[in-house]
Amino acid sequence: MDVEETRRKYKDIIDKERPVHDNDQFSADHPKMDLMERAKIFAPFSALRGLNKSLSARIKVPAPTNDLTPEREEEINQLLYSLNPGDVVTIIYRLPYLDENGKGCFNYEQITGAVGKIKKEEGYILIINERIPLNSIYDIKLA
Repeated sequence: MDVEETRRKYKDIIDKERPVHDNDQFSADHPKMDLMERAKIFAPFSALRGLNKSLSARIKVPAPTNDLTPEREEEINQLLYSLNPGDVVTIIYRLPYLDENGKGCFNYEQITGAVGKIKKEEGYILIINERIPLNSIYDIKLA
């Protein structure tokens, strides 16, 4: 519905002033709301804070059986250098940890989201406020 159609549809009420109720039962039952209180009603909010990030950000991926080949590393680098902020990507990246024997291991996690920043000289990419080191990326695809 465009603006003109809306104006035609509501022409009988669209230009009317807000009703004034001075000292009657309606104004006693429904006092005028403060402007700041009205603004709170329309403010965006997230009922489940962090849910979107949790759902779309991290999915555990089983550890791959082989590591990156030099050719695959070059493909990943080429794709990384062609990305622009706002591009939506899915990245699988390594998170190092020590197992119970003190041996260095990796968990592989997946994140999908819009590219915020790519800081090549600092060595990271920002996806959904998650700073991912470029040298930890195992796989990357445009979503």
